[in-house]
Amino acid sequence: MHLSVVIGGSEPCNEEVSSVPRNTVFRMDMDTKKWTQISDMNVYRHSHCACALKGQIYVIGGRGKYDSVLLSVESYDPKTDGWYFVPSLPEPMFAASAVTLGSRMIVTGGIGTNRNNPSALHVLNTVYSYNTISNGWTKLHPLRFPRCFSNLVNVNGKLYLCGGATRTYEAKNSLLCSVSAIDRYDAVDGEWHHVTDLVIPRHDSGAAIAGKKNHY
Repeated sequence: MHLSVVIGGSEPCNEEVSSVPRNTVFRMDMDTKKWTQISDMNVYRHSHCACALKGQIYVIGGRGKYDSVLLSVESYDPKTDGWYFVPSLPEPMFAASAVTLGSRMIVTGGIGTNRNNPSALHVLNTVYSYNTISNGWTKLHPLRFPRCFSNLVNVNGKLYLCGGATRTYEAKNSLLCSVSAIDRYDAVDGEWHHVTDLVIPRHDSGAAIAGKKNHY
């Protein structure tokens, strides 16, 4: 069975009420083109990232109730229609990007908290790998610069990190600014290299693979 899944997110709100995270999940059967609600996640979350690995769906981090920044990771098993916790992220984050690479799940960038000041958020340059065999996280070589709200795609076994946003500082104010860079992960030296740029800098958009090409 081929499925398309929509996981969590935030409920529309007005100016007086902040975003409300959801834990509801819906799937569409690609054969029948019908949507049905399946089991809820254990955690309410939005601004998370997700990917499929070995028949399971993994949901990583995000923002939870009361604007908390999450480090929990959940796995969905279509056979049992159940959500199960797996080892948490090494640090809480949201607005990160994730993709599958072989038997691993790669998570890049995002926005995290300051351990000494949890209310202070900063853009991350960290890259983590989750291995389903060892059932644990490993820290990889960092990104060229901190990025959040990017798109991470796997094109024929090569990872491309597209666009996103980073912090800029103007007149002592910290601002999120869109970037145009597309970087590729080199599995040999374990580093990220700049390969090209988007025509227009952008973040918080979408990307998909069609054949051997990345559409952004």
